[in-house]
Amino acid sequence: MNPVTVERWFAAGLTAVGVVSPRLAGRLALRLFCTPIPSRPSSGALAFMADAVRHDIPWDKGTVAAYEIGAGPAVLLAHGWSAHGASMRGFAHALAARGLRAVCVDLPAHANSSGKTTNMLESGRALGAVLDRLGPFHGAVCHSFGAPSLLLGLARMTGPAPERLVTVGAPNDIDKVFSDYSRRFRLSGVAEANMRARVDEIFGSPFLEFDVAAQAWTFGENLLVVHDTGDLDVPYAEGVHMAGERGRLLTTKGLGHNRVLRDPGVIEAVTDFLAGPGSI
Repeated sequence: MNPVTVERWFAAGLTAVGVVSPRLAGRLALRLFCTPIPSRPSSGALAFMADAVRHDIPWDKGTVAAYEIGAGPAVLLAHGWSAHGASMRGFAHALAARGLRAVCVDLPAHANSSGKTTNMLESGRALGAVLDRLGPFHGAVCHSFGAPSLLLGLARMTGPAPERLVTVGAPNDIDKVFSDYSRRFRLSGVAEANMRARVDEIFGSPFLEFDVAAQAWTFGENLLVVHDTGDLDVPYAEGVHMAGERGRLLTTKGLGHNRVLRDPGVIEAVTDFLAGPGSI
């Protein structure tokens, strides 16, 4: 069935439930928010996973699958929502060719990792388990949802962080993410308030005030932000803000939110940032 049709059905259902019980509508909306839509890996993605060394790494709510290629200083690669670790294989192959060890991770509830639902906090803890198990890490490349997940995890970790960070099409306004979601599914103000209250119950108040960009800024000049001016999922302005005063901003045009992961020029720039002279 067409995903747009399914989304309209869910929106209509949440609206109907919200009339009777805004509290229940808020809980159902959050459950839906935390449920990724499975994506079918391409033949190239399947080949990448088959050729890589696979690790199934335990964390406190299950296991996460990680795919390792290459040898040398390690780089963590974290995908976006409803994707999979192999979606980052363009970077992985390029990094391995430059003498680095690339570790692509299936976030919880995605691809070969366990679970049916997940969120930034859980994904951050799972990535922390990968850092502990396969580290230390020289760098990390995170697309979309993967970036705030890692940054939230780092904010709550005591272990060593990667030395360099690359974000690609990453959101940093968590409050806006929830506002956009509520508008998309036509939640009433009361239902949205109930959803937000539930978020704070689960994650610890005030979760929605977590400053993703400020955590990224701790990398200083070792931060590279890649963002497309035509990104329809995460506005370009968020990329500009994420780069801050000391990070580097790589602006692309016409690549959108996902094609940027496969662009040769972007892959080369990211690889140079992580493997070029003076970076290691």
